[in-house]
Amino acid sequence: MTSLRASFEIEDVLEAVSNYYNVSRDDIMKNRYSEERKVAIYLMKERTGATHREIGKAFSGLSNSAVGKVYQRFKKEIYGNRKLRRKVTTIEKTLSFVGGPPLFSPSTDLVFFSSRDNPC
Repeated sequence: MTSLRASFEIEDVLEAVSNYYNVSRDDIMKNRYSEERKVAIYLMKERTGATHREIGKAFSGLSNSAVGKVYQRFKKEIYGNRKLRRKVTTIEKTLSFVGGPPLFSPSTDLVFFSSRDNPC
């Protein structure tokens, strides 16, 4: 049986968060109470499919329960804070471009067909 995994890795999330906040990955890892760290943990859980154990390991041995608590608290915080929700949404949008530029440019690569062009 194969398991389904999200298309992003923990490293992708760390890179997107560090780029957005203009801080190093080490700063995210070290500062226990920073917004950056909370956002990173939240996005890792939401977008990578990583377990609490895997996320904790990425944060130098953070316990499973600590990861779960940060995730749950941040999820509630986002619900009540529009500005924070916008930040997370912006990071999520840039997350898809972490590996490089977009695969196509909408202005040049999209071709539109009329119903007359369709042979079916």
